[in-house]
Amino acid sequence: MTLQLAIAGVVALVLLAVGWPLLMLKFYSGKAGCRVELMELIGLRMRLGSMEMTRRVVGAWARGQELGVPRERIQSGALCGADVVRILDAMEELRRRGKPAVWQDLLVCDLAGRDVVAIVKAGVDPARVVGSAEFEGRFGKGGSAEC
Repeated sequence: MTLQLAIAGVVALVLLAVGWPLLMLKFYSGKAGCRVELMELIGLRMRLGSMEMTRRVVGAWARGQELGVPRERIQSGALCGADVVRILDAMEELRRRGKPAVWQDLLVCDLAGRDVVAIVKAGVDPARVVGSAEFEGRFGKGGSAEC
């Protein structure tokens, strides 16, 4: 009987250690105005590999909802290695300036190692940056614009 209680206690602790961060993340997402199912969080956590990345993506989902960016695009960008939070920052900057913000253009710039926020603040069209010899060296991996 004592062995069974010990095993049950260990199983309960493992479940609590694994489940507690996900439950807190579900609570955080609800508070941020982004409704996320628990199974969706579990799947996202498994795909992204870390709880920190999962938190960043769920936070980006809430911001993306305001900007009209679908969850699937944010999630796929994060899975590709893009900094989705910086892309959303650049989208907000473009909206403040009254210019159209295209997720794909900003995503391509970010995946190419460019600092998308610096590009937008410099007033450059993100669709023209990647692959253009004119902008090579100006918006590199260092992340600072030389404008």
